[in-house]
Amino acid sequence: MGKETTLHDTPLDKLLRTYADADEIVFERAAGAEAEAAAELCRGARRRAECLRRRFGGRRAAEVASTYGVEVTSAEWETAGGRVVHLAECSLRPPRILINAAAIKTCAGAAREMSWGHEVQWFSEGEITEIATAHELFHVLDRQPSSAVAEFAAHAFARAFTGLPFSPLLYHELLRVRSVR
Repeated sequence: MGKETTLHDTPLDKLLRTYADADEIVFERAAGAEAEAAAELCRGARRRAECLRRRFGGRRAAEVASTYGVEVTSAEWETAGGRVVHLAECSLRPPRILINAAAIKTCAGAAREMSWGHEVQWFSEGEITEIATAHELFHVLDRQPSSAVAEFAAHAFARAFTGLPFSPLLYHELLRVRSVR
């Protein structure tokens, strides 16, 4: 007696449809970002990702980071009353990316619980780590103060750099859904 479902009616599939739109549309819905500003920021982030892809080929984000002198490490931490909030964070001095292994595990686990398997290609701990690393790499290379606009740019960059078929905001939605339980 397993679940009876069609190929496209799992909770994860519904989220994938929501977050598969172009970054400009996703960001406008998520934060009311002005369409023109969102479009420009997404184009710039995608151009930067494409330049790095041409320069470094298929190298992983952590490898690219190391060529820029950015250390990538992993730890487990929780915030907000025991709820995991961030997949990763970075610092500029020294240039460092810290991957939150607890958040990565939580996100991957939430995806496994919500799907049938055909949807989880992008939800392994390794793939989520790659996307989170690319996201933080953008912040380190961009060297701009943190803001909603900088976050959207980092999401667009990570999506283009990794070939992710949906906005990385989906991972944050999985963490939010998981923390509400």
